[in-house]
Amino acid sequence: MISVIDDGTGMSESIRESLFQPSKADSVKGVREEPGTGLGLLICSELIQIHKGSITVKSKIDEGSTFVISFPFEIAS
Repeated sequence: MISVIDDGTGMSESIRESLFQPSKADSVKGVREEPGTGLGLLICSELIQIHKGSITVKSKIDEGSTFVISFPFEIAS
């Protein structure tokens, strides 16, 4: 498992629920008003799924977000 934690602007539940839906990709400004494209997490999610992993998000507005990525454990023979 890999956790990525930030103390940025956080997200509402509605934004969090639409993060990985291509039809709802949207740009949200960051802490310093920097623009986003809404594509970064979609690409990450696709790559994680290709490798049979999963990604979950926990977030609170004004407190930041935690992204947890997990991959299946396999022992090479």
